[in-house]
Amino acid sequence: MAPESPEKQGETDDPFAYLSPYEFVLLTTFRKSGVGVPTAMWFAHEQGKLYMVTGRPTGKIKRIRNNGRVLLAPCDLMGNLLGPQIEPLPTNYRLLSTCMLMPS
Repeated sequence: MAPESPEKQGETDDPFAYLSPYEFVLLTTFRKSGVGVPTAMWFAHEQGKLYMVTGRPTGKIKRIRNNGRVLLAPCDLMGNLLGPQIEPLPTNYRLLSTCMLMPS
């Protein structure tokens, strides 16, 4: 079964539905200079939200705080693209603390 194309994502309330068949996403964040920095990341997709885990002091967190623009694309563990890169809308990011991730 082919994944839902990014063009069809507007037809659903879930902007990340097309990523659900994949295990990894290529997250491209942008430096202040505008240069993109791609990073392959494991992700979880639930109820229209995409979750990724990384450390707070990482470059990608700093870049997202400085410039909220990101691109997403399905990829393999090595970062090889498996589909088109898209810029998700709306761009709404939130850092979760460890206690918010752990079940009580």
